[in-house]
Amino acid sequence: MKKNLSILAIVALFFGCTNKTKTHQPLQNELLAYTYKFEKIQNNQRYLAIATYLNPILKDQNQNEIFILSSYPKEEEILINSIKVNGDSNVDVSKLKNDDEILNFINIKLPWSNHYKITAPQKNSDYLEITYKTNLSTLAKLKFQKVSKSMHWSPKIKFESK
Repeated sequence: MKKNLSILAIVALFFGCTNKTKTHQPLQNELLAYTYKFEKIQNNQRYLAIATYLNPILKDQNQNEIFILSSYPKEEEILINSIKVNGDSNVDVSKLKNDDEILNFINIKLPWSNHYKITAPQKNSDYLEITYKTNLSTLAKLKFQKVSKSMHWSPKIKFESK
């Protein structure tokens, strides 16, 4: 009897301590499909950039291409003049503070990083590519699909004609 009560108590404790509330965050899941990273490791030095394409959720009325870019480490700063979207340097770049409201849209927040908002005129292309240089000679490239990969369906069925 004591053995059964002990097992029952352990089971009750196990189920009582689990978190039963799950929050579904469709916006965050959607943005994850539009988040890409660039990483370079050289001479035991690491550079990491993570960027998110915001247009799918912002629905910008001006039809601009809008990105949030996080760059780590802070010491390796982006050369603002070198930023291009699809080879076009006609971009507006603003450095963001860690508590900026627009950072709430992105999934991956790196508090030890520099954050930038990049706005470019609308591009008539299926892909968008951000390129830039840093003060330590890193050349970074991040390539985005305007329609997320999860939205593409390519069946593996072969059709034969008779």
